[in-house]
This record gives sequence, C-alpha cells and structure tokens, in this order.
Amino acid sequence: MNVALASLPAEPGQANEDFAAAASGAAVLLDGAGVAGGETGCTHGIAWFSSTLGGGCC
Repeated sequence: MNVALASLPAEPGQANEDFAAAASGAAVLLDGAGVAGGETGCTHGIAWFSSTLGGGCC
C-alpha cells in the first residue's frame, strides 16, 4: 500500500503543530491545535509537544 502524508502550518512562517506518520499496520495523526496565547505552564511549544509525542509512539 502506498501512503502519502502532507501537512502545512496554520500560518505561513510559523511552526507546523501537526504530526503524521504511517507504518505497516498503523497510522498516527496528531492535530497540534492549541489555544493561542493560552498559558500551559510548559516551556516548549505545541509543535515540540506533538512531534515528541508522535515520535515516541512510532
């Protein structure tokens, strides 16, 4: 099976907050939709979180 993945940041010039990956028998999609200007208490951004979380499961 052929799989094609594509994603763009919500705003040009900003980090892409999404993560997508596919492997034999599995697919992962994380939509890094965050709350603009919201306080999370985390020093990392949403893009870092979604790529770290996605990379850890694939």
